[in-house]
Amino acid sequence: DHGTQFFSNGKNGIPGDKNKFQEYLDNNNIKHIVGRIDHPQTNGKLERLNYTIKRLRPYFSTWDEVVYYYNYKRRHMSLSI
Repeated sequence: DHGTQFFSNGKNGIPGDKNKFQEYLDNNNIKHIVGRIDHPQTNGKLERLNYTIKRLRPYFSTWDEVVYYYNYKRRHMSLSI
């Protein structure tokens, strides 16, 4: 999303002052990577991950349990294990 809550758009293509979101990213050494607008294929893997985790959530008590199961317990088809 290229909304104003994520970017400080200045005038004439000159970046504006950093907003709270940008300051948070800088303070935590996080690189903000955005996908192309109106191109959902860009975020395909992330969208699939979100779908899978949301589908698993009702079977666990906490999100940490879901993530642990997803990363360490479930069968990984591409790894043949």
